Amino acid sequence: MSVGSVAVARQTLGRWSLLAERLWRSYLVRRLLKALVTIYLVTTFTFFLVRLMPGNPIDVYVHGLIAEYGMTYEEARMQAAALFSIDLDTPLYVQYLSYLRNLLQGNLGNSLLSQAHDVGSLFTPGGGAEEYGPGSSRPCG
Repeated sequence: MSVGSVAVARQTLGRWSLLAERLWRSYLVRRLLKALVTIYLVTTFTFFLVRLMPGNPIDVYVHGLIAEYGMTYEEARMQAAALFSIDLDTPLYVQYLSYLRNLLQGNLGNSLLSQAHDVGSLFTPGGGAEEYGPGSSRPCG
């Protein structure tokens, strides 16, 4: 490298450094970055908490199918996996990446209480939230 190219590289780096410093000093940018990090941490914590706790929602549903319909464990597990569009045999990190991708696309999955509705449709007008909202006899789910 020549001396001239090193000087140009330092000058370019200096400009980026100044820009980054100005952006970081911006209150709005700092708050936005903190909000994004907080959302990421909360969604990550929620994913692993639900998957790793005893009696996670999929296990509860599987045991309910076994008790109610007398299915074998494998049959109930396959039905739950098909209903909730989850491959229970994939490693946890693959499930996590799929979870993040679905969240970014707005796909919140199926409701555990009402398999006819996906969770995202419950938040849209006419999507079934009236059945589960305040004042109804049905719990949210």
